[in-house]
Amino acid sequence: DEELVHEADEIALIESQHHNSQGEQAAVANNIVPAGNIPQRSFHIFQASQPKQTGSVIALNWLMGLFEPEQDIAFMENKPDLPVLQNGRQVALEDTIITKTHNIDLIALYNRFRPAFEEIFFVVTMRSNDENASVHPQLCKYKNVLCVEYSELRYADLEGLKKVVADLSQRFRNRFAYFFGDDGSQWLTDGMEASAVRRLEQMEQAKRDMETEPFEAVHFKFGVNGGGRVA
Repeated sequence: DEELVHEADEIALIESQHHNSQGEQAAVANNIVPAGNIPQRSFHIFQASQPKQTGSVIALNWLMGLFEPEQDIAFMENKPDLPVLQNGRQVALEDTIITKTHNIDLIALYNRFRPAFEEIFFVVTMRSNDENASVHPQLCKYKNVLCVEYSELRYADLEGLKKVVADLSQRFRNRFAYFFGDDGSQWLTDGMEASAVRRLEQMEQAKRDMETEPFEAVHFKFGVNGGGRVA
C-alpha cells in the first residue's frame, strides 16, 4: 500500500517540514501519545465520513475511548481555515488526538497537516453501496487509512458492543503496525479496549438522556444530538 500523499508533493512536503521544524517540534511536544512499551510517537487521527449516516459517531467514540476517554469530541468545520471546535470553543489541532471531519479530501488534509506530526491516520466510516455515504475505493488502499463499513459498527447489546470494539481494535493494530510496531497488544492494550467499551456504554446512556431534547441540542462529549440521534 502507498502512503497518503501525492508523489509530486513529496519534495514540497519534505521542504515544508524542514522550514517549519520549530513549529513541528512544538506540535510534537503538545501531542506525543504514549504507545505502550514502544518509544513515544507523535500522530493524529482523523475520523472522516460523508455527512450521511455511516455510524461515524460510534467509530468516533471508539477511537476517543482508546486515546482520549474523558475528552469532548473535536470537530473540524468545512471552512477555508478548517477550524477545530471542542465544546464550542476553537482549539489547536495539535492539542487533540482525534478529530472528526466531514471533509473526505484525505490527500489535501494529509498534505496540510502532516508536517506537524510523524504520521496522520484516517479512520473512514462509509456505506460502499451508497455513493453519497462512501469514498473513492482507492483511498482505502493507502496504508494510513482504515475504512470501516456501516455494517461493522452495529450492535444490539453489550456483548455485541464488546465484539465491535474488539474487532475494530484488532483491525487498527493490524493496519497501522507499520508505524506503532508489530506487537499490537503492547501499544493498543486490553485496558484501552475496556476504556473504549466504557465510553460507548456512556454514549448509549447519553442517547437516552437526550431523547427529549430538540435535535439541535448536542452532547459535546459524545456528539449525540437531541432525540438520541447519532450519525
